[in-house]
Amino acid sequence: MSVALAALDWAMKQLGCAYSQANRYGTNPNVFDCSSLVSRAFKAAGYKMEQTTSTYEVDDPGFDLLWPSSSATIGRTFGTVASLKAAGWTPRQGDLMFFCQDRATTRANKITHVAFVYNADMILHARNPEAGVCLSKISFYDGSICAVTRFDEIGHDAAPAPEANDFNVNRLLKLMEGDDVRELQNALIARNYDCGPGGATGVFCTATMQAVKLFQAHNGLVTDGKAGEKTIKALGGLWEGAGGTNAPAATPAAPAPTQPTSVMIRMLMTRGGGIVKPIALEEYLRGVVPSEMSASWPLEALKAQAVAARSYALRKIEGSKGKTYDVDDSSAFQKHDTTKIDARTDAAIRATAGQVLTYNGKTAEAVYCAANGGTTVSAAQRWGGDVPYLVAQPDPFDVRTKSGHGVGMSQHGAKARAEAGQTYLQILAFYYRGTILAQK
Repeated sequence: MSVALAALDWAMKQLGCAYSQANRYGTNPNVFDCSSLVSRAFKAAGYKMEQTTSTYEVDDPGFDLLWPSSSATIGRTFGTVASLKAAGWTPRQGDLMFFCQDRATTRANKITHVAFVYNADMILHARNPEAGVCLSKISFYDGSICAVTRFDEIGHDAAPAPEANDFNVNRLLKLMEGDDVRELQNALIARNYDCGPGGATGVFCTATMQAVKLFQAHNGLVTDGKAGEKTIKALGGLWEGAGGTNAPAATPAAPAPTQPTSVMIRMLMTRGGGIVKPIALEEYLRGVVPSEMSASWPLEALKAQAVAARSYALRKIEGSKGKTYDVDDSSAFQKHDTTKIDARTDAAIRATAGQVLTYNGKTAEAVYCAANGGTTVSAAQRWGGDVPYLVAQPDPFDVRTKSGHGVGMSQHGAKARAEAGQTYLQILAFYYRGTILAQK
């Protein structure tokens, strides 16, 4: 593999990681800004950049300037993807694109951001504190392109991969859109995995990613939602070089359950004479979700609430051995009121049936609050014990006065994120850092 592709391969494994300018080269290996993602990726591929900010990366001697024609003109004009293609540029995996996000910058070359070219349609970058390391349309910064460079591979060999992984950039590249994605979706659907309302659309959407995650979880694979070579082989090998032809696997993968495994929860009825009532977990959630979050709120926020509530309840079940009950029906655990059952929250529960957050293979303690006042509170700050996925971080989507302990998901923050277009997966990923969604 070339150095540029090896760097892109490494960078792709950082998808979903947090963004920070202050801690980009700190002790936390999962925090980046745009420049540190690029420089650390090339370092992992065996090439150390001379500079580590996008102001200077464009002049690194290991890279050829593809556009504009001279470094002296960088920052004097700004391009679009169309204008660069008209000038002769053909996007290639691993190319670097430089942008001006702030025309008022005092930098002479006007460069304030850098991204990998992921394919002809998308870029990979550490975008901002809200999005973290993510994929965006290649035209995302159209009209603000300052320069494009390409690594000069002559005399350079890529370093061995720093760690084993279930990701090959060429495979994942094919899974973004097109016939290969459609084949993947057909293989998943044939095994009873839901790839979304459109079925095999050929677009690697959120529902398809979730279907891949569930398939991986059921087959002992890394649960990252990326259809790398191991996942493809487990599905029977969709493409040449991935383990076979389009024929089904000799031993079919276990199908996704049409209903979640039946889990019972023992609920102490504080308003019912103190009796303990066993109830199916999914049925229990029907009284919890609308009691904890307004059923009128966006569906993606309700889905996030359903997953958090299910995870919280399962954690209580797992930790209550030897006790007479797991939870009660009050806010001391989670409010449960069957008079509030609503079709919209029922839909959110069905859409996420059986999904829970996990960390290191164990059910996560998915606590949540009404509002955090703009900054989440860490578990260590609130209760004195460190929980790796319950950390303090700015939450610009929560503009309300803090209400509750402030740890974990802010319900008002989740509402605002959903209104801004975030999915429940993105909401959960922000509030419960490093957790993995699994099927129970």
